[in-house]
Amino acid sequence: MEEYKVVDGVGIISEDVTEIEAGAFDCCDSLTSIEIPSSVTIIGEQAFMNCTSLTSVIIPESVTEIRDNAFELCTSLTSIVIPESVTELGCGVFECCESLKSIVIKGKIYAIRDNLFTNCYALESITLPEGICRIADDEWSDDGTAFHSCKSLKVINVPFKQKDYYIKRFSQEFHSLIVEMGPVKKAKKK
Repeated sequence: MEEYKVVDGVGIISEDVTEIEAGAFDCCDSLTSIEIPSSVTIIGEQAFMNCTSLTSVIIPESVTEIRDNAFELCTSLTSIVIPESVTELGCGVFECCESLKSIVIKGKIYAIRDNLFTNCYALESITLPEGICRIADDEWSDDGTAFHSCKSLKVINVPFKQKDYYIKRFSQEFHSLIVEMGPVKKAKKK
């Protein structure tokens, strides 16, 4: 079997692939959804860049790293969930994903890097995990902020008792958008 192929708009990756190589599906206009197998641990740089018809991506719990510009210019992508297993998100991963409305990051990532969501004009909500130490903002960013031109952003969901923590990491223009989620209730044992 070929390592990468597209059948009826669905991207198929061989089960023995552990790293989706850089540019694997770059500029693949026919790609509408992708089946990433659980063997994959790394999504390479520009792996899906400029896949303008891509609307659906399910990232398995096996993935630990999504490298720079992996989904840049995926202009039809509307939402995505980054699983808990992901500990590294590169620069510009979702840059210019003009239709992206919501993103949930569950992973224990260290930083929201430069241009991660730059020019995501439709982005309305983002949910962040505990403990992100750095957010690309005017203070430490060399190339731009993570949220440049995210004019539709309405809410930044942060974990319970983490609002003050995140206010210190975002520039003042975002402070009113930060909303603390309620505590997670544990199921009672029967």
